[in-house]
Amino acid sequence: MNFAYQAPFKFFKVEDLFIQTIQRGSRFTNNFISSILPEKINNFGLSIQTFAGLNDSLYFKEIIRISHKILKSVVIFGFKITPAKLRRFFSSFSHVEDIRLSYCELLIADAPDFSELLVNTQIQKLTLIRVDFYDLSGSEDNPEGFATLIKGLASSSHFKLNLQELRIHLDDFTQDEIIMIIGENGFDKAILKE
Repeated sequence: MNFAYQAPFKFFKVEDLFIQTIQRGSRFTNNFISSILPEKINNFGLSIQTFAGLNDSLYFKEIIRISHKILKSVVIFGFKITPAKLRRFFSSFSHVEDIRLSYCELLIADAPDFSELLVNTQIQKLTLIRVDFYDLSGSEDNPEGFATLIKGLASSSHFKLNLQELRIHLDDFTQDEIIMIIGENGFDKAILKE
């Protein structure tokens, strides 16, 4: 069954668009993202309720598909992100200035290699708010996950040179531990904001 909707109008450019609290079975939201979304959006965000049993894969694919329309910043809230999704997300949005992950679950074991994916990246700001890190099964906490992610991002010399600002608020790390991890990976040039 296809629920595609053809809009009788088209937006051309929108400054900010944040779709909030998608719940299970929200066909309207997926149709909006795939059919009605403006041609250009400066700042885009999508929040989902994974705790409600929502499978975020469909929404994730749509975000990647429309990534070229997003010009300045992207924020995702509540997504479960595998290593493959993480690499795809960063490479798809390497043209924006600001990437934000909030209340997401990152399944990470080894440092992802971003060296080829983030060539000529425009990312200047990275925000991680209450991101939880798990092993690849998603069942065990992975306290090394944050350091592993930062090590992976450091594999891109372009990302390291371009990054100017980090906003990191993680429940399992003190500010001193965060400063140590980003410094060990060559991000000491980036300003850590509260």
